[in-house]
Amino acid sequence: MIGVSYWAFFGTIYLILLSYQDLKNNNNVDERKNFFMFGITISLLSHIIFNWGLLIAYLVIIFGLAFLANKYKVIGEADLQSLGWIFYGFILLNIWGLVLFVSLFSIITLIYFIFKKFIIKIDKPTPFYLVILLSYVIACIGAGVY
Repeated sequence: MIGVSYWAFFGTIYLILLSYQDLKNNNNVDERKNFFMFGITISLLSHIIFNWGLLIAYLVIIFGLAFLANKYKVIGEADLQSLGWIFYGFILLNIWGLVLFVSLFSIITLIYFIFKKFIIKIDKPTPFYLVILLSYVIACIGAGVY
């Protein structure tokens, strides 16, 4: 993964900044950082060789999942944008990294919601970016992207 670790580096920095904003600003974040990360993710296309048909299929699947998540308001829009560039980046770099990320994200999200709803019993929106950050960092380490 030599030459593409900048994606993981900048992604980690920006997720840390977004997590801080999420905690500090009562779940409000600057979504422009997600657009910056989409640009960095697209720049990965100049570093790798990939199958266009498979890439388009993945993009359609991710677009469909994002549409459903946005329609049913499962998570916030900024969170969904972050998941978008993370999914696209892992598709381009390492599909097993995406599998690892989705697995970790699912497990950590389940733990988050169990604590939120049943143990602490909070019904209002709470910061969620730390879940994304933790899943991202562990998946990048596991996929060898750093």
